[in-house]
Amino acid sequence: MMLISSTDYSTSSIPKGCYSADRLRGSATGWPNPVRFAYISSLPDQKYKLVKPICVQLECIGDGEWEARFSDANVAMVGGTHEEAINSLAYDIMYTFEDLSAEEDALIPDLEQALQVLREHIEVCETDAD
Repeated sequence: MMLISSTDYSTSSIPKGCYSADRLRGSATGWPNPVRFAYISSLPDQKYKLVKPICVQLECIGDGEWEARFSDANVAMVGGTHEEAINSLAYDIMYTFEDLSAEEDALIPDLEQALQVLREHIEVCETDAD
């Protein structure tokens, strides 16, 4: 299972039907919480299909450490430095569907392109160690 964002997609530079990572940008207090995602499953042709929505909470936990908690689990799925968290979480964050309820057959063609878009649009949020 992987994850796909189910929030809005307002950045004009990203193709229609793809997620704008604007909502994932860091701030002095951490990332917006909660951030909505949906499970997707890998298909035999290496495309990805929506399965169901969930919710993920992303937090900067201090000293540049990050974690993500899923609505259906209490276990932190991502940790380490911000860059490590981005690199790990990037493989789970994908494009959104224009209308989740109407896109049962929507497929996502290119994982590498999705990762590149994600990395280009996320601002690094550094926290100062006391």
